[in-house]
Amino acid sequence: MAVGALEIAVHGWDVARACGRARPIPSALAAELLPLAHLVVADADRGVRFAAPVDVPPGTRPGGLLLAFLGRRPQSRFLFGAGPVRLP
Repeated sequence: MAVGALEIAVHGWDVARACGRARPIPSALAAELLPLAHLVVADADRGVRFAAPVDVPPGTRPGGLLLAFLGRRPQSRFLFGAGPVRLP
């Protein structure tokens, strides 16, 4: 169940981000999921299922730490502009 919660939280962030929405992972949830992520994401997963961890500035909230550990860039700008993606 815990790995499922990790998947849903992070992929939910991915979807929100792709839609141009800023929806941070709640700090309390991220704080509980971060130790789990360290247990279930191995070096062999890097480059296959996850990118390499990214650096974050000191004081980053737990949600940002979780995303960065999983290879996401929580502070980066959208690839296609600052607004939501508009489909025809």
